[in-house]
Amino acid sequence: MNIWKITNDKITISNGTVSFTMVKVQGADYWIGEMPVTQELWEAIMGNNPSHFANKPANPVEEVSCNSALEFIKKLNEETSLNFRLSTVKEWEFAARGGSASQGFKYPGSNILDDVCWHRYNSGMTQPVKTKLPNETGLFDMLGNVMEWCDDEVEVFDRFDKDLIKSILEK
Repeated sequence: MNIWKITNDKITISNGTVSFTMVKVQGADYWIGEMPVTQELWEAIMGNNPSHFANKPANPVEEVSCNSALEFIKKLNEETSLNFRLSTVKEWEFAARGGSASQGFKYPGSNILDDVCWHRYNSGMTQPVKTKLPNETGLFDMLGNVMEWCDDEVEVFDRFDKDLIKSILEK
């Protein structure tokens, strides 16, 4: 993969077939993916698609274990010669809230949930990324659509099984 477009706050990386964009978090010294990893990008790097709602290239990949996410990052680093990693919970939360550009919205980018979030009551399944409003930093799908792994949650979530996590989240 080659870096083919760099601006002050975005880097787009592409291999000619699939691309992804990293966004500089305003008021911080790190970058984060503009949107969740899509099925298209996952398949390009991993060669498979673990998603329950498969064959939807623009949808986020789901049904990904923490170990699989870490393996994806390892392969992405090898493919790009860059150094990607999972964000920490604090980094992810700061980015989700809009970084230093935050306007204090209730949800990432709006006070109206359905403007920024796919969830079980307006969708019932994953939806294509970037179809809701971004937050103040230009990040999409920071709430809803799929859960995302963070570096400092790895040990906690690896101890639980999927059914237990689902039952906790449904309460």
